[in-house]
Amino acid sequence: MEVKQKNNNAVYIAWRFWFLLGFLALCALVLFYRAIDLHVFEQAFLSGQGDARTIRFELLDAHRGVITDRNGEPLAISAPVETVYANPKQMNLSAGDMKKLAKSLGLSFDWLKRKIDRNKTKSFIYLKRKMAPHEVEAVLALNLDGVYSRREYKRYYPAGEVAAHVVGFTDIDENHRGWTVVVNE
Repeated sequence: MEVKQKNNNAVYIAWRFWFLLGFLALCALVLFYRAIDLHVFEQAFLSGQGDARTIRFELLDAHRGVITDRNGEPLAISAPVETVYANPKQMNLSAGDMKKLAKSLGLSFDWLKRKIDRNKTKSFIYLKRKMAPHEVEAVLALNLDGVYSRREYKRYYPAGEVAAHVVGFTDIDENHRGWTVVVNE
């Protein structure tokens, strides 16, 4: 009887061992299949999801700083100015409103009318760039549909052309033109 019970225990232990081994092998196969599925078949989707959570593009408006000489005298200064722009699709101006707008911008009525009519299908046009902030307040006080303003910076060179070859120039869009010398202090 004792031998039979030992045999039963040995069979039971062997059965448990092979069942557990089979279960672990099945789990390993399922995990292996899932890894292949994720890396091969769903790779593009998962890569896009990861990028959506980590990669962000944000436009940061920055203005150029003051460039000074060794005595602290400014060679180049950026001053805040305003740019007036319009969305012709949103504009529905009468002739009187158009005349007021032209006068406040310091532009001719005919030129402004032609520009707006020529660009009726566009969503953005510049009306006048680099204006003084107090001038733009008068334009915005008209409360015209489709007329907006945006803050920009204009570069001034107090020393004129004396240091222009060293400092360089910027165009209307603040793109650098010329040479820049970097001096380590």
